[in-house]
Amino acid sequence: MTRLERDRAAALAASKASQAKAKRENAKHTPGPWMVEPLGSACFEVKCECGYFIATCHDGVRGDRNADVNARLIAGAPDLLAALQRIVAVLDKQVASPHLAERASPLAQAKAAISKATGETA
Repeated sequence: MTRLERDRAAALAASKASQAKAKRENAKHTPGPWMVEPLGSACFEVKCECGYFIATCHDGVRGDRNADVNARLIAGAPDLLAALQRIVAVLDKQVASPHLAERASPLAQAKAAISKATGETA
């Protein structure tokens, strides 16, 4: 790899890191990653990387055993949102093409989900 190629790669990596930092700082939610910590056999806590509390999930009084699954779903929310936003950005550019019009409906659904997650709609 030439020096120019190394410099370009380093500049690209720095740019991506800078963009990621800006997104984290501008987020209206507690930045990820979020992690699940068991508090007992039927209770789980979701915390962000810096230790802030996000949520607690308990198994239900009716015997449902969903606390761990719910905690993992909550913990994955920042990553799911970020991935969906990247997908929408790519598809937005492609959907203008007539032969890709079938993607418009899933794209609209993805945009609606992002709006709901970010509080942009009721």
